[in-house]
Amino acid sequence: MTGREEHSMKRLLVFAVVLVLLAGCGSDTGKAKEYMKEGDKIQAELATGSSELATSMPKARTNVKDAAAMQKAAEDVKALTADLDAKADKAIAEFEKIEGLSGVEDYKKYAAIQIKADRITKGMLAVIDTFLDELVAMASSGNATEERVAKSTQTYQNDLGESIQKMMQTGTEADQLKKDKKL
Repeated sequence: MTGREEHSMKRLLVFAVVLVLLAGCGSDTGKAKEYMKEGDKIQAELATGSSELATSMPKARTNVKDAAAMQKAAEDVKALTADLDAKADKAIAEFEKIEGLSGVEDYKKYAAIQIKADRITKGMLAVIDTFLDELVAMASSGNATEERVAKSTQTYQNDLGESIQKMMQTGTEADQLKKDKKL
């Protein structure tokens, strides 16, 4: 091989390596990772909002004997649940983008788990809104006894308890998959 042929081969090899690197930058793995990070970021916002929601719920329940205060407390909490519901929709949309990609099966599994978790969250938010509607109705009717409020609260807690268990399981499953597959 002459010096000129050898130089041409080296240039061709460098060009081929550059093409492979460029192809890797725009691959579905890169897109999946980007969508996953954005979905995870929204998930973190959901967790923060859920903590705020947890502290506001007891306050709403204490106002059940005062119809106007109960209505205001319910509206405040429902504003939070609406915001969290919208965030869950955004997270689902990010994770659903992964489903259409190729060659990213582990990311697809992770996305499916997170979508399941977000749908559970949306269901929990609906339960909270229903509970608040019930408390507002009790307060408005003037027959909000401690027994009725306690019974309604128990039903609410039971409905949420199972969902919380499922959320914890999906969270653990998603974290483990992310760790095991180094996503």
